[in-house]
Amino acid sequence: MSVFFQKSLNICLITNAYPPMLNGVAQAVYSLEQKLAALGHKVYIVTLAVPKTAYEPNVMAFHSFQFPRMMSQDLRWSPTLIQPGIYARRIAQFCRKHKIDIIHNHDTYGLSNIPGKVGKMLKIPVVHTFHTDIESYRKILNVPGFRHILRAIIAKSCNVARITISPSEKMAQYLREKVRVKNPVVVLKNEINPQLVQYLKKNYQHSKRTQVKTFITFGRVAAEKGIETTLAAIAPVLRSDSTLRYIIAGIAVPSYLDQLKNRITDLQIASQVLFTGAYRSIEELGLLASQADVFLFTSHSETFGITLVEAMGFGLPVIALKDECFREILSEKTAFICETTDDFSQRCTTVANQTFADLISFRTAALQSFEIMQHHNVAREHADIYQTLLQK
Repeated sequence: MSVFFQKSLNICLITNAYPPMLNGVAQAVYSLEQKLAALGHKVYIVTLAVPKTAYEPNVMAFHSFQFPRMMSQDLRWSPTLIQPGIYARRIAQFCRKHKIDIIHNHDTYGLSNIPGKVGKMLKIPVVHTFHTDIESYRKILNVPGFRHILRAIIAKSCNVARITISPSEKMAQYLREKVRVKNPVVVLKNEINPQLVQYLKKNYQHSKRTQVKTFITFGRVAAEKGIETTLAAIAPVLRSDSTLRYIIAGIAVPSYLDQLKNRITDLQIASQVLFTGAYRSIEELGLLASQADVFLFTSHSETFGITLVEAMGFGLPVIALKDECFREILSEKTAFICETTDDFSQRCTTVANQTFADLISFRTAALQSFEIMQHHNVAREHADIYQTLLQK
């Protein structure tokens, strides 16, 4: 055990996403909260409220609004940029009440200008985790000068913190070399959702089919997630065998979902592609995963790749378009990693003609890798960072 774990800390996690939201940031924050609490620390949350949600006493939830229709409906915002001083004072009051030792900010954009203010008010250190690569969304927003404005916002969020945590080496390099963050940047993986681990141990039943028949992609359905790339690659595979299916599961940007439906009609695969919509629990996701045989992944906007971890937990072999975000997660033993979209399409064709027995080594390796990751206590590494900063 680390020598630092002699003192229980009061930790405040600030985030724009928290359960009942199911996006990657919400899961990462919730998982970190639970694991830190299991180590004996007291964890408090500052977040944006989801209507009709009853929060625990350790949560301070600000009134918020849903993003416009062209954005994901699992994202929310509040007017913190307009009234940062008011929000900062309210959060500072919350932190004083609970004798907070350290602030850990998980919101690079909406609440970005507040944690630094609160840290100065209370004279306590601030840590920042960079979760979301919005620069990969530039084609969607299409705003002139967007990259420069965005990088300035990111740099400010990181530089008001004593240290920035990146979930992958890919994004750590982006912060150091492109954003030019001045303060230290370290790499720590996200924690695995303890609810997922518990569900897998008690309830999940792996597919018992012998032939590959169903592909699946789950997560937020948006342009930056590479869904159109996947559809183009798998379309000839589906057309070659009418018994094959492709499930796309997750909360969708409504306008983009309409676009995808038009696309699958053009590709002549509409009868073989199923959009299931949002899943609201691990149990719902598990039910979908149990109906599938192979997980498909072509996103280049991930900072970590939590859906890949989930897929491995469900024992699904993965076909992925190569990206540095999952270098620490996937290997040739757990996935078919493809260099190009043509390679990706060819691999889908090959896998569709195999029996599941041909893929059993990938399922076994995926489950073993997931088992190792779930026992890697990332929260302990976070707490070491907190303790080190408090000793300086």
